[in-house]
This record gives sequence, C-alpha cells and structure tokens, in this order.
Amino acid sequence: MRKKINYGKIHSLLFTIVFAGVLLSRCSTNDPLITSTYLLEDQWLLAEVTAPDFPFPTDLDTNSISIVFPKTEEYELFLSEKSCSGSYIAKQNGEIEFTRTNCSADCCATDWDYYFLTLLNKSTTFVAKDGESLRLSIDSNNYLIFEFQNRTFIN
Repeated sequence: MRKKINYGKIHSLLFTIVFAGVLLSRCSTNDPLITSTYLLEDQWLLAEVTAPDFPFPTDLDTNSISIVFPKTEEYELFLSEKSCSGSYIAKQNGEIEFTRTNCSADCCATDWDYYFLTLLNKSTTFVAKDGESLRLSIDSNNYLIFEFQNRTFIN
C-alpha cells in the first residue's frame, strides 16, 4: 500500500525553514547585498547653493525651499510657491539618483526654483549628518547644503 504525501505539510515546513534562516542570518543595512535603504529622512531647509555658474545674487533668500523624505525612497520638494514629489535611489556608498518625479518647469514659479530643480536632479552623491546637515553634490565644485528642519514620520 502506497502512502500519500502531504504537500501542505512540506510547504509549511519549507516556509518555516526559510523564515528561520532569514532571522538567523541577521540581515542588516550593513549587508553588502542591500543597496538601497531608508538612508535619508527628516525635513531639510536649503541653506547654501554652491555652483560656479550661479546666475543669481548671493543674497537671494534660499530658505523658501525645503525637501522632505517621508518614506523609503520618496521625497517631497517645497519650492517658493508650489510643491512636487518623486522617488530617489540611495546607496550606502553615498550615491543618489532622483527618479520618477512630477517636478518640472511647471512647478517652478521663479527662475530660482527652476535653477535649484536642475541642480537637484543632477545630484549624484549625498552626505547626511543626522539632525545637522545634508549635502547633495553634483561634483566637488557644485553642491547643495541643507540644514535640519524637523523629523518626519515613517508611514
């Protein structure tokens, strides 16, 4: 007489083994296989723009622009009059790419807004000091400095 195989119990056992393996492997954000995590958070206020071809007076009020990172890989940008949002990809080595955005020239009420948006989209690296500052760099000569404004909540 042939015994029936209970596939439900086998699937349950395999799931338990895989789940236990994941827990025991102690995956962390330091894992080299994890390339994107919730590396940016909080709300940041634009404090400084350094760009050789900056076509505006140096006393221009930059404090009307801020950026918020409310969720993993999402951002919201507050320009002088309008806001827009999008996604970003950040890696633990400091690389960043802003993608899938609805920020365009239509969101820009001033030339300053448009110039800033252009610089933001060209940013390739970041350095964030928790509760202090955020630097988004295009290269060594062109960068944006943000100051910490307040905490955001993960939804």
